[in-house]
Amino acid sequence: MEITNRANLPSPLVSAVSTGNYRPKEKRLSVTTLINPPQLESLRRKYWDELKEDAANRIWMLFGSAMHQVLESTSVDNALIEEKLEFQVGDYTVSGVADLLMSLDDGGYVVSDWKLTSVWSFLHGVKPEWRQQLQIYAYIYQQTGFDVRKAQVISILRDWSQNKAKYDSNYPDTQVHILPVTLLPSDQAQRLIEERVALHRNAIEDDDYADCTPEERWAKPDTWAVKKPGGKRAIRVFPSEWEALDFMDADKHEIEFRPGENMRCNSYCPVSNFCRQHKLST
Repeated sequence: MEITNRANLPSPLVSAVSTGNYRPKEKRLSVTTLINPPQLESLRRKYWDELKEDAANRIWMLFGSAMHQVLESTSVDNALIEEKLEFQVGDYTVSGVADLLMSLDDGGYVVSDWKLTSVWSFLHGVKPEWRQQLQIYAYIYQQTGFDVRKAQVISILRDWSQNKAKYDSNYPDTQVHILPVTLLPSDQAQRLIEERVALHRNAIEDDDYADCTPEERWAKPDTWAVKKPGGKRAIRVFPSEWEALDFMDADKHEIEFRPGENMRCNSYCPVSNFCRQHKLST
């Protein structure tokens, strides 16, 4: 993968955001890879030498890496920070770095993952891939003797506004929030991991993968907004046209159709140019 520099950024910054841009290794999957769509990861490996990403689009990744490095340098009692983990599933090695494991007062442990994320993302709740990531780390620790009883996402909201928090009751009240994640029983967690590895193995080795699901595409559905004529802000937004028609007053309102969007495919997927599914949807 080539890191381009269309904005002509200084070379130290380009070098910093290029860190970790390594070619995927055969028979190895990171935990992050494991929770990604198999179609995405298969195409990423297949077209690695043709992929390009601009340095300016990796800036938030740099902030996240810096945050992890600072946290890694701290030391507290009864905690493992940025612990490197590996385990085998058949002939595949799965590796990852767990952000934080801390002991609880009752003798058990809680596994946590830091997420530098947006307010918009936070308001939509814990992503399925975040749940899977924590589940995998909890399972690995459980297999090595740690009685992990809880899991949580520590969301740090990069674009949080104190002024909005004062005046909008639906806006997050602080810049950091802890979101609990329910853990699966050990046998279900093991089955989840084995199924994910099998899906990626089939995609990588046999080019056998399913289309990305709406959740994996971060799909936003079509909506219909009821507005005042000429207005920009919606009075109400509905998932269907008939609901909007039922609500509106023909003498006072108009309806605006807002087409849905596959957020990941359109803005965040590194292999969208090589994806048949994406090409058919655009």
